Amino acid sequence: VIFGFVTNAWSDTEVKKKYYWNDQLKSVVKYVNDKEHGSAVRYFKNGQVKQKEYWIKGCEEGTWHTYYKNGRLRAINVFSRGVVIKYSVFNKKGKVTESEDFRFMRDRLVQLNGCR
Repeated sequence: VIFGFVTNAWSDTEVKKKYYWNDQLKSVVKYVNDKEHGSAVRYFKNGQVKQKEYWIKGCEEGTWHTYYKNGRLRAINVFSRGVVIKYSVFNKKGKVTESEDFRFMRDRLVQLNGCR
C-alpha cells in the first residue's frame, strides 16, 4: 500500500489517499485531528467504488453504501454515532435478502455502544 497526503496549512484537516501496489487508488479519507471526519470512499483493485462512508470525529455516521466489484449495490447501512440503526443487504441481482430497522431503540443502542 502506498500512501499520499494532502494537507491544509490552515487547520488540522487532511485528506489521506492510499494506493494499491499497481498505483490504483485504494481509498480517499478526510481526517480532522487524526480522526476520520467527513466523506470517505474506498475502491476495489479494479477501480470500482467499494464503499462510500461518512464519519464524524472518528465515528460512523449517516448512510453508508457498499458495492459489489461489478458496481451493483451490496448493502446500505445507516449509522448513528457509531451504531448501525438500520441496514439492508442486496444479492448480486439487486434483490433485498436481509433488512433490519433498529431506529426504535436508537437511543439505547447509542448509549450502550455508541461513540462518545
